[in-house]
Amino acid sequence: MAGLSALPALKNVNSKRYWGLWRSQKSPDG
Repeated sequence: MAGLSALPALKNVNSKRYWGLWRSQKSPDG
């Protein structure tokens, strides 16, 4: 379960990336 400690950081990065793409699609004009 060594990867468990890296999970929060990985999840945070994925969340930022996901929301970045979502916002780009929802408001392409910025």
